[in-house]
Amino acid sequence: MANEFWVRWKREFLHTLQLRQKWMRPRRNLQQGDVVIISNDNLPRNMWQIARVEEAYGDPDGYVRKAKLAVGDATLDDKGRRVKHISYLERPVQKLVLLVPSNDVEDSDRGVPTKEP
Repeated sequence: MANEFWVRWKREFLHTLQLRQKWMRPRRNLQQGDVVIISNDNLPRNMWQIARVEEAYGDPDGYVRKAKLAVGDATLDDKGRRVKHISYLERPVQKLVLLVPSNDVEDSDRGVPTKEP
């Protein structure tokens, strides 16, 4: 009896706990300045790169389909400046996870810089 309960619980209730956002409602388009994570199927999730949207390419229908990204790098010198040049990538929005919208990044009270020193 307990086994039947858990089988039905997993099949009928468990999947309702996490809604799929893809088809539930329209989402905001990516914008310049958004901070995103670049999903990569070949890497574990804790190794995905963080990037800032430099340019969002829209289609005639008004939706952003791909974006040009400035990829973050953890290599810094003694003064906290970049050692390497900024690398740019173009990725489809399906491979990007929005972390911080651009309107949150530009708020001066958050203390998050929008430009490199």
